[in-house]
Amino acid sequence: MPSASNATYSLDPPTEARLSLLSKRWEVSNAEALQRAVLQAAEHERQLSPEERIAALHQLQDWVAEKQIDLEEWQQTIRDGRR
Repeated sequence: MPSASNATYSLDPPTEARLSLLSKRWEVSNAEALQRAVLQAAEHERQLSPEERIAALHQLQDWVAEKQIDLEEWQQTIRDGRR
């Protein structure tokens, strides 16, 4: 695990109060609560937007058409494999 680094941040009172509530609820230090909150926010941001999801679907549909894959045959093969 990488070593921790020290950093100083200024938080407004409402944010500081929320951080304190989270740390008490999670029974961790303020630093750990802040780390968890940042990781959760980063994970949330990593998710695809609706536009990106639609673009990925279209790309997949184009690929299937280009490869001339019979989706009904593929689906039956999957079903047969589950029996």
